[in-house]
Amino acid sequence: MTTDIKKTNANKKETLIIAFIGGPGVGKTTAALGAAYEFKKRSLSVEYVEEFCNHLFYTDQLMKNLNNQAYIASQQYQRYFDLLGKVDYIITDTGLEICALHARKEDKVAEELVWYLRGRLNQFTILVERDEKKVKYETDSRVENEDESKSFGQKLEDVLKENGCQYVKVVGTDEAISVALRVMEECERNKR
Repeated sequence: MTTDIKKTNANKKETLIIAFIGGPGVGKTTAALGAAYEFKKRSLSVEYVEEFCNHLFYTDQLMKNLNNQAYIASQQYQRYFDLLGKVDYIITDTGLEICALHARKEDKVAEELVWYLRGRLNQFTILVERDEKKVKYETDSRVENEDESKSFGQKLEDVLKENGCQYVKVVGTDEAISVALRVMEECERNKR
């Protein structure tokens, strides 16, 4: 696997974001937390950045703000921006691409903003599909049902393709974590 990862500058860290994206309930958070754990075990400079929409969900603000993707994207981007140059890796269970998909229906300006912000990041994207043989769809903290989640995942992949985004598609969290580890190992080799 070869990646378009930027080399580290001696004066400032070139932060790589590893974003696990996909439909609701596919295992993005499990994969992100598992990868962050594996990176930490290797004493790497890494931070996990939670999906901003989780905060909105648990504070009963998600439905109010769902059509304000410029706000959601800017809050998510700010969480990344604060860490850029300070850590080698950011691992997240979301990507700005999700905001772009939500915005495309309602707000083309917000969608353009999202792609602009996304273009400023050094990101490796892992599109995760739920391993239906191993993992039951969980409805806790979900707005969508299982069919809507699958549809969202397909639309998300379509948006990635339409916008020329590079990504790796995997089934299941274990495979997603394995891909993240291979990307990290390649980055670490490139630093030597």
